[in-house]
Amino acid sequence: MRSTSPNEEGEERAAGGVLFRQDAGRRLYLLLRHQQGGHWGFPKGRIEAGETELEAAAREVREETGIADIEWASAAPLTSRYPIVRDGRRLQKTVVYFAARARGAPVSLSGEHTDARWVTFADALRVLTHAESRRVVRDVEAALAAARPEEGGAMGEEVLRAFVERREAGNEAVLGEGSLVLRRFFALDHDAYQEGALSAKAKELQGLVASAVLRCDDCVSYHLVQAQACGATRAEVVESLTIALVVGGSIVIPHLRRAFTMIDALWERGAARDGASVTGGEA
Repeated sequence: MRSTSPNEEGEERAAGGVLFRQDAGRRLYLLLRHQQGGHWGFPKGRIEAGETELEAAAREVREETGIADIEWASAAPLTSRYPIVRDGRRLQKTVVYFAARARGAPVSLSGEHTDARWVTFADALRVLTHAESRRVVRDVEAALAAARPEEGGAMGEEVLRAFVERREAGNEAVLGEGSLVLRRFFALDHDAYQEGALSAKAKELQGLVASAVLRCDDCVSYHLVQAQACGATRAEVVESLTIALVVGGSIVIPHLRRAFTMIDALWERGAARDGASVTGGEA
């Protein structure tokens, strides 16, 4: 990954790909170990002059892995933001990732990496070094788990796709204002749901209950997607929503109806396993 010159707002922008393939009925993700720092992540790098984000992602994937035969799972990117220090200056790094299915090509590493592994989703969560990378692969897994198996990962269910795209656009609009307070709150919200004394799954189910009681449909949908990506079963999700109904009363019922539309989209036709993120923060 080559570094990107910061723009006038002190932001570095890059693009990359989250590659996956099917192997004996399992979905595997490609992780790269960076020579500088030794951390595990995804192929990514700077967006060059005249390139679109998607073009930059395709080029970086090709340069860093040698894989050119890919099929994009969705034209909608997943956005990752995190602070970095470059030459003593604190900057905001923004990376847009696109999920893509790799078609059989062997990995040919660039000089920027020392190792590559195809791993399951569960192993990816253990191997990836940074929390933001783990959040990105959770988001991709959630989207792919909702897809029709015969489509090989294309996002098939309209209700889920509409929610993800609308939410991404909304987050871009909010964070695009450049407010430090907004960015800090989104970061705090994201960090609160990471593994700790409670598992990430337990936290997402708690968030689901609270969101239903507070009657926030977008928040309910978000926590449903995240809970599934963290391994929650449909039964666990339904039981959590029954607690929300008991706590919140009958006024929660209209929101349960909308919640079960999303549940059906996520678990339909058994496409999601028993335990099957959307970008950045619940708000």
